Amino acid sequence: MDETWLPVIGFEGIYEVSDLGQIRTVERVAMRSNGRPHRVKSTIRATKSTAKGYRTVTLVRDAKLSTYTVHKLVAEAFLGQRPPDHVVRHLNGDPSDNRLANLAWGTHSDNQRDSLEHGTHALAAKTHCLRGHLLDAPNLATTPSRRRICLACKREYDQAHWEGREFDPKRADARYEDVLAGRRRHKSQSRF
Repeated sequence: MDETWLPVIGFEGIYEVSDLGQIRTVERVAMRSNGRPHRVKSTIRATKSTAKGYRTVTLVRDAKLSTYTVHKLVAEAFLGQRPPDHVVRHLNGDPSDNRLANLAWGTHSDNQRDSLEHGTHALAAKTHCLRGHLLDAPNLATTPSRRRICLACKREYDQAHWEGREFDPKRADARYEDVLAGRRRHKSQSRF
């Protein structure tokens, strides 16, 4: 497979980026700080991984080091300038896969929907609510935005709101027991 190279935006003549997600130094003659010329060889730049799996690269211009995400450099070079309020989407959900075929501009909402579909959304991996109730059937509910929530706690929050009182953790725990047992607690059945 042929690799296509384009200049890194803002670093033209110094660095190039490929459609496969690599960054390289452009071969050239540069001047040292003492005024002497020296030959710069073309080399692939090393990248590092962030805690979230994104690849970064450090680029140097005018003796100043700056770190950039590789996906942003690929997108800007091959997809054009970032549209307002857009981010780079990783279409397959792998933040280290910076091939052009895997990248697209999209809104933050598009990016969140992608993470839900790929199962990489932080809340999609959540197994328990704050009260410690298991987020699995039959105690799993979803909001219209597809957020996973605890059915027992939701029922207690809704009932507390309807009655004009504070959320009661003990009632939420009792509702959790009822949900697991397949019972629906009505106002008239309240244990309290």
